[in-house]
Amino acid sequence: MKPLFVYGTLMQGGGNHPYLEGQKYLGQGELKGYAMYDLGWYPCILPQAEEGVKGELYLPDAQALAHIDRLEGNGSLYNRKTVTVKNERGDTLQAWTYVWNGQVDAPKKVDYGKQPWLNYRHSASL
Repeated sequence: MKPLFVYGTLMQGGGNHPYLEGQKYLGQGELKGYAMYDLGWYPCILPQAEEGVKGELYLPDAQALAHIDRLEGNGSLYNRKTVTVKNERGDTLQAWTYVWNGQVDAPKKVDYGKQPWLNYRHSASL
């Protein structure tokens, strides 16, 4: 099974993290060539050169991945795609992630320095 890169509510401390309960945590990761956007209660990512996204890597089993596909609206709201992620040891690996399948407002881009998502959401609510 391929690792899964998560960057929002599925991360540790996020409201949807229970979907990854019991799945192997592989550490922090970084995705280059994508930008994060604030959609309100959750983020999305879209391809964008010179940008990056901070997140976490997990090794989900098939059942967990199927549940997450439903949560993310795979094929409608988001598309699960293979991306190249750098782990915290500096190794690159192929992983799944969920890429937004809609439009975003440019001013809602989350600066790399304010990531990961839960740090950004916490600072935005202060």
